Amino acid sequence: MNFKHVIRIASITFEESYRKKFLYILLFLSAILMVSAFLFDPFNIGQQLPVVKDICLTGLSFFGLTLTFALFLTAIPNEIEKKTLYPLLSKPVSRSDYLWGKFLGNMAMVFINLLVITLEITFLINKLIPSDINMAFRMAELKPIIWSAFLLFVECGVVGALIVLFSPFMSYPVNLVLTLLMYISGNVSQGYINFIAAEQSSSLGAMLAIVLKYILPNFEYFHIKNSVVHSYIVDPVYVSGSALYGLVYIMIVLLIADILFQRKDL
Repeated sequence: MNFKHVIRIASITFEESYRKKFLYILLFLSAILMVSAFLFDPFNIGQQLPVVKDICLTGLSFFGLTLTFALFLTAIPNEIEKKTLYPLLSKPVSRSDYLWGKFLGNMAMVFINLLVITLEITFLINKLIPSDINMAFRMAELKPIIWSAFLLFVECGVVGALIVLFSPFMSYPVNLVLTLLMYISGNVSQGYINFIAAEQSSSLGAMLAIVLKYILPNFEYFHIKNSVVHSYIVDPVYVSGSALYGLVYIMIVLLIADILFQRKDL
């Protein structure tokens, strides 16, 4: 794998994504959602702040995941279908360069968009906090929002890696359904999966539950919205551990995708 080729393909992918009009539509709709949350005006600031944070973080999560699906689902299948992939691979560009470049380019676009909306959210939350509140309290409210957005970015990376894994072999409608099923399964509570494994009378059912537990990504690790909304303490060590888990999972999935893509007959 040539790092220069990876960066070049990533930059081309980023430029292609930048031209897609639906990005601006999503960004505009998300901005409207943030502003509508800011206009919500219940009886006092103690009630308003959690509600605004809840609406904003829910909108951020929806926007980030929708953008991830929209960018990744069509990136590789479209180039295979239109045969624009073949001239690229005929040059001194390996399949590994192409796969990793596509992933990094799309993730760069996801990062930029999440960064813009996160800045909007922090600005709105900061405006809701009374001016006489000290800086320590402001930072205690704003830092967890940034951590939540960071873990959402990692979550989007895991989803993107799964889509890349299936993209060379499936049409994007099938890929969408399969990735959605994995995402929903990965959001099932680990306690519930343990309960299913313990209650299964057959070894096959228990084994299936264990596979769900250890093979599928555990997206619960990335969800700290409830703690952020209610101003609970968010441990930086937990955030770091969750991010490391996501990074390792992304690397493993992309390595498997790379191996399978090398063997695909184009």
